[in-house]
Amino acid sequence: MPRQATGRVTLTDVATQAGVSPSTVSYILRRVEPHFSRYAKATIARVQRAAEDAGYAPNLLATALRHQKLPFFGVFFEMIRRGDSGFTGGLPTIMWDVYEGIARTARQDHRYPVVLTSPAEHEGLTESPAELDLIVRSGLCGVIAAVHSETWRDHVARWERAGISCVSLFDRGGEDEERWCVDLDNRAVGQMALDHLQEHGHSKIICVHQPDSGTAVSDRVEAFAGAQIEAGLKPVVMELANNEALRTDFVSRLRKLGATAVFAADGGASILAYQSLSDAGLNIPDECSVVGIDVAPGHDAAHRITQISCPGRLVGERAAKLLSTLLQGKAPDKHAILVKPEVRYRHGVRRL
Repeated sequence: MPRQATGRVTLTDVATQAGVSPSTVSYILRRVEPHFSRYAKATIARVQRAAEDAGYAPNLLATALRHQKLPFFGVFFEMIRRGDSGFTGGLPTIMWDVYEGIARTARQDHRYPVVLTSPAEHEGLTESPAELDLIVRSGLCGVIAAVHSETWRDHVARWERAGISCVSLFDRGGEDEERWCVDLDNRAVGQMALDHLQEHGHSKIICVHQPDSGTAVSDRVEAFAGAQIEAGLKPVVMELANNEALRTDFVSRLRKLGATAVFAADGGASILAYQSLSDAGLNIPDECSVVGIDVAPGHDAAHRITQISCPGRLVGERAAKLLSTLLQGKAPDKHAILVKPEVRYRHGVRRL
């Protein structure tokens, strides 16, 4: 392959080797949309192979400087490290979809995510705050974070005060610390669950949730119960936890009320409802229909109950676009962008 006198392979060299234009090489290697999706797979493979053979890689910093912006931003998903899903399953799985949406969308704007790793759970962030500060302040243009409230307060909020644009995922903050945020429309989850069950003829429904589930789950439960009242139905809401007494009481009340369906407002309650009904010998959905949320794909319940799901990739796309808007010095009309949920795997609800 011909090279310049410097001996460094250039984009033009790769274009010559692949038999395409330099702009085609640029679009393909940087995966710039909408151009990238318009190329034939064979063309993409030829360009990628030519670049690999030559040892060529795009200079992201040079690209960013031409566009007069820093190319890298941080993605800080503390919840994956802390293992919050544990028994409930779903969040980390969703977060990989979120990350994919972030990366694809940001790439179109010539920006690239850097995953910020935090210490192991037993160490805690307070053991190394300076380490994270050094990483963030050394040249990242912004941060997209899914972290606990105390982590936002103690770390991310300080980055914001230092002039770094930050976007929160799934946590809008309190009234005294309103954040730029992308969140699931949790009230729509409750409404969608009732609509789906009513469409299938169900009117006697129990809503269950884990104790101390947080604002998101409270919004789902409140919206579900409110929609029941508007429809002339009597709401029945109860806590469900991983202990024998509550699980037994749940099945007992379901039978006493003659309920034909359950709405589980969080991942843990979804799994517990599935397990409790199965242990009691009740077939899903023939003897009891179940609508849940946030169940990890690997769990048996994920393939037996209907789920109201968070479209993770869409959340990521919206977060990347929000960060881009903030980096342009613009302020959206609303601090929170809400993403509508989806109904997935509909076989967990029987038509009456």
